[in-house]
Amino acid sequence: YLLHHSILHLPKRADCPICQEAKQDALPARRVKGPRALTDGHPSEHFGDRIHADHIIVAKGRLDSSKKEIKGETKCLVLPDDFTKIMMAYPASSKSIGECVKALTRFGGKRPLVEFYADNTLEYESAASQLGLVYDATVPYRKTAIINRAIRTVENVTRCCLVQVGNFNELRPLAIRHA
Repeated sequence: YLLHHSILHLPKRADCPICQEAKQDALPARRVKGPRALTDGHPSEHFGDRIHADHIIVAKGRLDSSKKEIKGETKCLVLPDDFTKIMMAYPASSKSIGECVKALTRFGGKRPLVEFYADNTLEYESAASQLGLVYDATVPYRKTAIINRAIRTVENVTRCCLVQVGNFNELRPLAIRHA
């Protein structure tokens, strides 16, 4: 347990200085009970039945040049699966359709993906149509609790990794991929 905690710092511990420095957050939201249903009304039963997605913007402007990574990645696509709770994050240099398709293809691997639940943006809608996924858009600027939690977990684990290696922002893509 201690070895696992010293690498990922999950869950947050009061006696861990890395956790205290890297994970400062607000009170959690209340959980809604009951199974999450797909667009056809049935809950997820397999990996890939419903994939959530959203981007993290690491560097927003030219003043954030220190936050750019090794290959110039300034964004990160976070993809959690609804059934298995498996989550992956894919650093990218843009929020383009091609980057979204590449990340979704890598996430699904050889397994079929069915439904894609994301913000109502052109890149998500186009990526879903290119891959033949059912696209279910959220209300603009309102994310689901699932993607909010996934993003928070990726950011916390990445921050802990970076604090442990001395805050080298250039290593952020490696920390994100291994979060």
